[in-house]
Amino acid sequence: MGVIGPAALGRQAQSSVHRLIHYFKPMGWSHQFRDDIMANINVTSEKQFAGNGSSVEFIGGGQVSAGTMMNSLTLYPMLRLGKMNPYFQGFLRQFASPGRNSHNKKNWQLYFICRPEVQFILTEAVLQGGLFTTNPNLTENTAPVKPQQQAPTQPQPYHPIQNVVWSSNFGAVASIGDFSISFNQNSSTAMMKGLYWHEFGNFSIYFGW
Repeated sequence: MGVIGPAALGRQAQSSVHRLIHYFKPMGWSHQFRDDIMANINVTSEKQFAGNGSSVEFIGGGQVSAGTMMNSLTLYPMLRLGKMNPYFQGFLRQFASPGRNSHNKKNWQLYFICRPEVQFILTEAVLQGGLFTTNPNLTENTAPVKPQQQAPTQPQPYHPIQNVVWSSNFGAVASIGDFSISFNQNSSTAMMKGLYWHEFGNFSIYFGW
């Protein structure tokens, strides 16, 4: 559950970070959607189809999302390859290697992940606006036009969402004992028609006790 719009404090958060690192002032916040409530339920199911649980695993999965934020269906295969704990022994064990081996050395993991996916999207409030709001950027300018003044520009048609989005996700995880670091890179086709591909990556550090 959450909110979109000014109440989400995204403008304040981004502006504060930009001031901290002496970066340029973000200028696009006047175009954000108005406040609205987000509430969603996401249900994911996964099953292993092949593998030995210690060096290679092939898993299939799917997710259904329903609510006021997103309504979608996602399908994906996932390949894990390397030295690793079994995927279905628990989420934390994917990023931690407690205990020691027969040589009295800390257990460790090093494996790679590849996960392509296809997503069928019916609605997406972050891109389209919430259930109880409209896109403020489509409001026509009704102010009177004075003589010798250029007529106000009519609002442009808003980009519709792309109902089928393809993406690839790959990365690696390295852990020794209770400490691990992971890298993940994601690339996806445009989520709105006529726009561009989207790419992002992240590093994560985990420590268990």
